[in-house]
Amino acid sequence: MDSVTARERDWLEIQERYRHEDDRKKVEQPIKESPDELTQNIQLWAHVTSIEQFLRGVEERAKSLAQDDRARVLKRLDMVRDFLGTQDPINFFKS
Repeated sequence: MDSVTARERDWLEIQERYRHEDDRKKVEQPIKESPDELTQNIQLWAHVTSIEQFLRGVEERAKSLAQDDRARVLKRLDMVRDFLGTQDPINFFKS
């Protein structure tokens, strides 16, 4: 004689369906989010790259300044880089 009633069996089947549906959603969610995440990473890469290009441009132009001005600009440039943290796009992308 089966100790599980029909009502209990129905309940267990419903629970199993919910578990399967939940598992399916957990697998599909990252797949759906991947294109959006990639697009965000591309936009952030472009932003970080443009900042680094700007900072390099300032550094290059500072080389043509008089010694005192150059030292002042490069000091500020170092402060900006410290404030911003790494602007190396590869380091950004690794994270």
